[in-house]
Amino acid sequence: MKIIVSCIAVFVGAMAAAPGAAASFDCAKASNIVEHLICGDSELSKLDEHMANNYTNLLKTYPAPDALKLRQKQWLKRRTTCEQEDSDVSITKCLKESYTQRLHEIEGLAKADLPCPELPIIKSESEKAQCLKRWLARHPLELNSEHMSVNDQKFCTEIYQALASASSEVHYIEPVLRTEDPQDPGLAKYRQCRDFEPAGLGYDYYGIDNEAHGFRLYRAELDGNPNNGLEEYLYEEESWGSMKDGHTQYVRVEFTSDECSVEDSPNVDPQEPRLTSTSSGGSGLNSLISFRGRYYIYDLKGYIGLAVPGFDTKRRKFSGYQCSWLISDQLLNGQTKGKE
Repeated sequence: MKIIVSCIAVFVGAMAAAPGAAASFDCAKASNIVEHLICGDSELSKLDEHMANNYTNLLKTYPAPDALKLRQKQWLKRRTTCEQEDSDVSITKCLKESYTQRLHEIEGLAKADLPCPELPIIKSESEKAQCLKRWLARHPLELNSEHMSVNDQKFCTEIYQALASASSEVHYIEPVLRTEDPQDPGLAKYRQCRDFEPAGLGYDYYGIDNEAHGFRLYRAELDGNPNNGLEEYLYEEESWGSMKDGHTQYVRVEFTSDECSVEDSPNVDPQEPRLTSTSSGGSGLNSLISFRGRYYIYDLKGYIGLAVPGFDTKRRKFSGYQCSWLISDQLLNGQTKGKE
């Protein structure tokens, strides 16, 4: 408490010394640690003004302004978590990192041809059917049929046509919980898994941190065996630091009294831009679906392609990509490289 009080005193003094500091809000009305820091630090103040200008400009052209407004509110809330740092230096560092990330996100939103700009304000997974249909109409993909049997090619063609036409054959599984709040009571057991790193995963499984959002918690009878209970998977739009190579994941966790064991973690592309490049890092769309009695996750990788891993009922895991499709140029490039 003494640190916080002394910080506020310093920030107020800085404001008095620099009343002309630029910021996106009225510094005379700064009411918390974050706002005082922004007004008292010239670099932070410029970052704040830059971010606000970019956001305002994007709002004029963004196809789903209500979704963009909600994204901004979510970021502002995440920004306040910097107050949890233990010194003014670490709070400032946290804020600068937060602003830098948000500037990247806004630039990505401005450049990306998003398949579903309505996210995160959609209320039902089934709304994604039309998003995917629109995307595939603009960006038709070709089946990567190398080493595939005739029957597999037939099946992959049929599921692609069903996805591309928003067919009722594709059933979107609705989550039992959809929330933007990492503190939601329904996620309590996952928050306890923070900083647990299972062997072999290849990168930290952080559980849920304060910057994560876009949570969807699924419970469904994926393996067809009611004796072992429902399978539960959690999807989240993970924070920058907890993603590997720009990917996020669906995670199935086994909870015990002293640890969290990750049983399955199929990677997918995030649905919200993390990078300024439109070729990766956030032109994606994903959902848990069923098709003709089996369960799949479709993973739209934006300009890269589409993949559909299926759930292996014996292993109780999502297998490698049963079907995948690429844009024509990538197929052509891949074939060319194979002949060299």
